[in-house]
Amino acid sequence: KERARVAAQVPPKSPLVAINERAATGDTEAMRTLGGGYMVGKGLERDVAKAMGWFARAADAGDDRQGRQDYRRSRAAAAYAGVS
Repeated sequence: KERARVAAQVPPKSPLVAINERAATGDTEAMRTLGGGYMVGKGLERDVAKAMGWFARAADAGDDRQGRQDYRRSRAAAAYAGVS
């Protein structure tokens, strides 16, 4: 009962914290989600360089579905924005 009472007092994690934790464990979907958030500024401050980094990590982690395409798009957006 004590454990349940203590667990009930722990505030829930924010979605952003949970996604960061999943990405840190190698979850490529979470990496893409972070990349997209940084790319468009949804829930995060817009940062094309960080978006590129997350898309590249997803691709490097074996995400062939979307990571490589997102990485190429982010490189194009970065070039347009003057970010290398």
